[in-house]
Amino acid sequence: MNEISQPSSEGTPPATLPPALRKPRLRRWEAVEYLKLVYGIELATATLARWYSQRSDGPAVQRLNRTPLYPKAGENGLDDWACKKLGIDPSAEGSVHA
Repeated sequence: MNEISQPSSEGTPPATLPPALRKPRLRRWEAVEYLKLVYGIELATATLARWYSQRSDGPAVQRLNRTPLYPKAGENGLDDWACKKLGIDPSAEGSVHA
């Protein structure tokens, strides 16, 4: 009677992310919000746009027609890119996406 049962969280995305940020690929404004919420990296959408146009230091981008999409996982995806910028080993136990 005194036991508190907690719902299983297996296979569910983190509860702190809004539904729009749980997709595998994010639009530019969603990518900015994701980096801010998960890693504390604050960027302007214009910064990601500049990195995209200059093909420089930003995370990997995939295009769907004319829309740039930023994958969260994969080599140089948002998670990998943020870990490199913060100096975190992405495969280390206890990292955000390990």
